[in-house]
Amino acid sequence: MRLARIERLRSRIPRFRLVLEGAEPLVVSDEIIARFALSRGDEVSERQRTEIATAQAEFDARRIAVNFISYRPRSVREVARHLQRKGIAPDIAEQAAERLRSAGLINDDAFARMFIRDKLQRRSGGQMVLRQKLIEKGVARAVIDAVLKDLVTDDVQTDVATQLVRARIRRQAGSLKRLDPNMRRKKLFDFLMRKGFSSEIVKKALTATGIG
Repeated sequence: MRLARIERLRSRIPRFRLVLEGAEPLVVSDEIIARFALSRGDEVSERQRTEIATAQAEFDARRIAVNFISYRPRSVREVARHLQRKGIAPDIAEQAAERLRSAGLINDDAFARMFIRDKLQRRSGGQMVLRQKLIEKGVARAVIDAVLKDLVTDDVQTDVATQLVRARIRRQAGSLKRLDPNMRRKKLFDFLMRKGFSSEIVKKALTATGIG
């Protein structure tokens, strides 16, 4: 098939439409035109057309991925999922995420540690909740286990749970005072359990606040 025209498109990022005789046009960047040394009148085989389309998809995937990780650290799985949501084919999305990992631009262990420290600072919950959040981010269970063991000790969890229950008591002081001691303890116990703390950590936190 012959490359009949190369049309510049109006877009924020330079884009060109390759008008091919007898085939659907391709939209590519100037980098791809330069890489394949494309010019009007060239003969383009079906194989070359496929290679051009794949190269453009890989180029777009890297550009989108680099922009995505520029705001904050991401997990490898987060990057791949984001690319797929942007219309990148699953295999190319996976390859792009893996290349960034190999280049050291994304690292699940570093991401998980940053994520956990942030959640602990925000008092988001106990170990079970934090574990589930990292699973949802696509972090490998072995990485999660190692990070939680290092950062989420019993003492850390007890401190977070104690802060949470004290804040709860301040916010609901009126309604809690109207409950008998056993009901008040149960209400606060259930609150901390829903936050992902073990029963042992919950008991320690309630004792620290004078409710246990």
